[in-house]
Amino acid sequence: MGRVPDEIPQEEGWKLNRNHYYQEGWLSTANLRGVVGVTYTTSHCGIDGSTQLVPPSRTNYNLRGHRAEVTLVRWNEPYQKLASCDTSGIIFVWIKYEGRWSIELINDRSTPVICFSWSHDGRMALICYQDGFVLVGSVAGQRYWSTLLPPDVNSITSGIWTPDDQHVYLGTSQGDILVMDIHGATVGKANLRPGIPITEMAWNCERFNMEEQPETQNNLSIFPAANTQPRQPQPYLRPDGRPFVMAACLKNGDILLLRSYDDVIPQVLQTGFQSYFVDWTNSGELLAVAGKVKEIAVKSNHTIRYINVLHFYNDAGLLIY
Repeated sequence: MGRVPDEIPQEEGWKLNRNHYYQEGWLSTANLRGVVGVTYTTSHCGIDGSTQLVPPSRTNYNLRGHRAEVTLVRWNEPYQKLASCDTSGIIFVWIKYEGRWSIELINDRSTPVICFSWSHDGRMALICYQDGFVLVGSVAGQRYWSTLLPPDVNSITSGIWTPDDQHVYLGTSQGDILVMDIHGATVGKANLRPGIPITEMAWNCERFNMEEQPETQNNLSIFPAANTQPRQPQPYLRPDGRPFVMAACLKNGDILLLRSYDDVIPQVLQTGFQSYFVDWTNSGELLAVAGKVKEIAVKSNHTIRYINVLHFYNDAGLLIY
């Protein structure tokens, strides 16, 4: 999470300085003992390792409260909050106040969380559970809608918000993408590869909207109006007219670059990785793919070893590094 000043001037407020904000800030980590770590990091360093900026008064925090292994941590940058989930199904939302991190919200369904995703404006959270339960709530803890997906959907493996925060995409173990709107209605479905699980999905838009948004975007209706039909997803376009690209990762090592959930001619990246993770640069120009490949050593009785590999692709699917 990029660094916001501890004390913001009331007269001028705070404006995003991209050169500083995206090159210094807070790194969150989680461990087996239930501890969430928050550590200050910066890339503004000289040759001798000395930082060129003034660090905060305290640079390391250990957040305690979980009593089981913490499986994921997720920053909410517009609201400066942190969500953490553990294996018992407990979700904590942390907030920093007067120099200390404390628990603001607790959610406990006693069911493991598969994925947790904040909307790009930070106002909503998508939570998917192991039993097929899907919930969308507000940053303040209010439940907007929830649903239990039918058994024929199989298990949910991933979930993300669309760039406009008006739909959520749910990936399943059977290779399906389910599209649901902000009212909880299912408005689309597509199968990428029959029987091949989707492991991860990621749009190449900015992770959060840190600048002030127009009033028409800030005041989007959360609750469904009477007698309205579900709004069908439209192509998601950048300000320059180019479409956003979503990387849909399959368990077999293939990555599909989609312009929409039902893109009929996606770009296919055959990584050959056994397991991997992906992430876009904030500009959306490069996709980093970190994984491992299997190598059989003939000279040592055909023993198998794994080699870690990092690939960088552009948004057209070309291997750059």
